[in-house]
Amino acid sequence: INLNSTLINDFKIIKTRMILAGINPHAGENGLFGSEEIKILKPIIKKLKKNIKIKGPISGDSMLINSNRNKFDCFIFNFHDQALIPFKLLSNYEGINFTSGLSVLRVSPDHGTAYDLVGKSIAKSKSLHNCFKFIIKASRNRKNC
Repeated sequence: INLNSTLINDFKIIKTRMILAGINPHAGENGLFGSEEIKILKPIIKKLKKNIKIKGPISGDSMLINSNRNKFDCFIFNFHDQALIPFKLLSNYEGINFTSGLSVLRVSPDHGTAYDLVGKSIAKSKSLHNCFKFIIKASRNRKNC
């Protein structure tokens, strides 16, 4: 529910549509690769569907296909690498990391601190610029709530 509020308040997405990745490969294949999807995720999704539009669990490696990118506002992954590898590629390393649910806007460039790039003149600044753009937009959206 907090994520839904973030989408409404910070992004101004009123009728949110979310999709959730499975925990196991191929979302467990109906228990063939583990029962976490059946025992943990499906009951949670059933409860959430009473208040929000959410689909899942589905295979994390197929969530970000073009048709889903047009259908859903929010992609929920269970693991760091399920999300960040495709995110960085799709955003062309111009994306931002945003921590939702905080009273302050917390963002960072998708490359993190990039200490290994300091002084090498190879870092791209677009992700950092996008952080500032997002802060401006989200702070305006929050003021208008």
